Amino acid sequence: MATKTARVDWEPGLVTSRDGTAVSYLSTGSGPGLVVVPGNNRRARHYAALAAELSVGYRVHVLDRRGRGDSGPQGPGYSVDRETPV
Repeated sequence: MATKTARVDWEPGLVTSRDGTAVSYLSTGSGPGLVVVPGNNRRARHYAALAAELSVGYRVHVLDRRGRGDSGPQGPGYSVDRETPV
C-alpha cells in the first residue's frame, strides 16, 4: 500500500541562535503560532501531514534541528540542553 505525502505550501525561514548557529524552519497556515520540534532523526519536511492538519487553525513552524536541512552543524559542544533556550 502506497503512502500519500501531504501537500503543504511551506514558507522557508532561517533564524540565528544565540551562539550564532543558523536554524532553518518551514512554516504554513495562519492563526496563533505553534512550534513543532521534530524527533532526533527527522527533518521538518517529514511533518507535512501534521502541519497540514494543524494549519487549519494555527501558523505552524516546524524546525530543522541542528545538523539537519539548512540548519547549521551540531558542533563539538552540542547537547540537547544547548538546543533549547533556558
